[in-house]
Amino acid sequence: MKAKNLTLLQENGIPVPPFIVVESEEEIDLSFSDSALFAVRSSAASEDGAHESYAGQFDTVLNVPREEVKEAVRKVLKSAEAENVGLYREAAEKGAQEAEGGNAPKRMRVVIQEMLKPRLSGVLFTANPAGILNESVIVVGRGLGEGVVRDEVPVTTYYYNRDDHRSMFVKSGDSPEIHESGFQALMAAGEKIEGLLGCPADIEFAVSDDRLYILQARPITTLPFEGKRIVLDSSNIVESYPGVSLPVTQDFAKDIYYHVFRNCLLRLSKDIALVSEMDDNLRHMVDTANGRIYYRISSWYDILELLPFSKKIIEIWQNSLGVKNRLVTSDRVKAGARTKLRITRSFFHYLFSCPKDMAALNRYFDERIRPLRAELAAADSREALRALYEKLLLEITEKWDITLVNDVYTFLWTAIAGKKNRESLADVGNLESMKPSKELSALQALWKEKGEGEAFERAFTDYIERWGDRCVEDLKLETRTWRTNPENLRWILTEIEMHDPNAERPDESRKDKTEPPAPEEKKPQKKGNGFALRRAKTGIANREMSRMNRSRLFGVMREIILKSGRILAEEGRLEEARDVMFLRLDEIFAEALPDGKALKALVAERKQEAEFQKNLPAFERLVFAERICEHREPGLGSRKPQESGELSGIPVSYGSAEGEVLVIRDPKEAYDTKGKILVTVSTDPGWVHLLRDAAGIIAERGSILSHTAIIARELQKPSIVNVSGATERLHDGDLVRLDTKSGRIEVLESSGAKE
Repeated sequence: MKAKNLTLLQENGIPVPPFIVVESEEEIDLSFSDSALFAVRSSAASEDGAHESYAGQFDTVLNVPREEVKEAVRKVLKSAEAENVGLYREAAEKGAQEAEGGNAPKRMRVVIQEMLKPRLSGVLFTANPAGILNESVIVVGRGLGEGVVRDEVPVTTYYYNRDDHRSMFVKSGDSPEIHESGFQALMAAGEKIEGLLGCPADIEFAVSDDRLYILQARPITTLPFEGKRIVLDSSNIVESYPGVSLPVTQDFAKDIYYHVFRNCLLRLSKDIALVSEMDDNLRHMVDTANGRIYYRISSWYDILELLPFSKKIIEIWQNSLGVKNRLVTSDRVKAGARTKLRITRSFFHYLFSCPKDMAALNRYFDERIRPLRAELAAADSREALRALYEKLLLEITEKWDITLVNDVYTFLWTAIAGKKNRESLADVGNLESMKPSKELSALQALWKEKGEGEAFERAFTDYIERWGDRCVEDLKLETRTWRTNPENLRWILTEIEMHDPNAERPDESRKDKTEPPAPEEKKPQKKGNGFALRRAKTGIANREMSRMNRSRLFGVMREIILKSGRILAEEGRLEEARDVMFLRLDEIFAEALPDGKALKALVAERKQEAEFQKNLPAFERLVFAERICEHREPGLGSRKPQESGELSGIPVSYGSAEGEVLVIRDPKEAYDTKGKILVTVSTDPGWVHLLRDAAGIIAERGSILSHTAIIARELQKPSIVNVSGATERLHDGDLVRLDTKSGRIEVLESSGAKE
């Protein structure tokens, strides 16, 4: 098989050192090469096959002089009779009965290959053998590959995500690094070889005289070739959960998504049997990897495919959430004819009635939030707090599922309204997301005028009561909000200059800079467009309102957890109340808890783990075979992607903007954003005070209905989203121009920050 694979590579233009294949020492003819030295390798029938590799079972002889090649061939042939091979063969034959196509080796051949004198050698796995299918792994060291595979030389290990082209690495000692051009050449060769073999590949390579050579390639036998894949995607959810989330937030997110989606599916199908059948999918609407929260997007597709016109709806959903990889992974759950009919009827019913149901939800929430807070104030034990949590989870989520219906409602009517009406979506009017920022400006004006007197304190308390849960990263329970830490709001009022965002509305003299590019030919819009546009705006307004209510709901949950933490700290089980954020929900509410020493040790361990996870790249997409596995290697560092090609993305708010770049990595810090082009991974509803003074916005994530897009349009700030690598390719002080007609970003002048 090894010889067959090498021939396949050679025939398809992959650089392979010259070689011949023999079955006995009598067949040897070295005229194919002028080399003084050769590598003599085994090539059994099933060696390097799809099910068994026989890796390391047969002899390989390197640096063989021409006159000793016959003896080396004899040695390799004889190695097929070794005891270790017999034991492996027995296991292989047993596996062959269980895996179709598996078999033990029946014929031994030998590959005689021109020997290289490599500067670097290593192994490339086009998929991580640990089970991460869209992550390639490179292990590279100096000299011959034998030193690498036997751990005899210091090596550098790279982990490369093939979806978003980000990677990280870990070095040992003075191990070498691969130059960018070499890295790209190796990845391109790996992709081609994987395509030729039809499966993830284990590839040995060498770099000699600055040229890449492939020494051998075989399937990765440790990975399952069939079975369900777990696909995690950060599209859109990164707005709600940017960066690393602590264990309590991870658990609550899973719980809330499970109950909301379960109720939504039951609302649409009215089929409890179907809902029960899909329980595992529903429990994994979100998952975590490396401390970050992702959509398990395959579970989303399972539900979306139950809807009528699912193929088109999935396409619209992907566009609306900014999903880059459009491959649909689904188990295609089968529903009965009656259930499908009920889902179809419900779908068309809510396509028109959703605004009324959303209005009812908003009224309900306004009425329910104060009693919930009163119950929270009265709860004085972990048992009472647990009961309140369970009540909150079941009672609120039983009604909250209509917000999912509203999302689909908004996506569909926005798509129907069409691209020509996209800028008109800015005129939604009285967006809930804008109210906290406007009132914050008024609160600062009062502080400047009156100082911290009685009038200001009343206004300050009222602001906390109404908007205290809305801030940056407000869906992460560990976030210090203005309600839990009002001193942070006082700091904002004194450190950041506020003003009425309405004052930023451009006048007619600047109209040409804020309106979308006019189509080549003006045509009167059909009434249908206006009909769809009105409904799209209604959906957007309700979506922003539900986000505000969601912040308040999570605010109650945050206080339940903090109050539980205070109780645990008083009992001596935690060093301080906020350490509770490093516990799981079942640990917080468990009837029997470990002693304080054990619980404190667990918190300390998780704090270290969270710090390690913060240094890992935030991969957009992860694909696993069978189970989720995480990176835990000490010393991992990020490797920046290649900085070439144009910067471009999706224009979501039109106009033109030119200015200095300001890269925002921690929005909780104080920034002077006036006149700057903000560059970030994503934004959330708490960013308004940063966005309103900016000249424009560039985000790595987002879509036409992401929060960045909605607020940028409301503030009439030119914005381009879905710009891959923006935070790494742009630097503070760079002068850039945004072209929202084409979605391109032009670097007019580099700040030199990179150097």
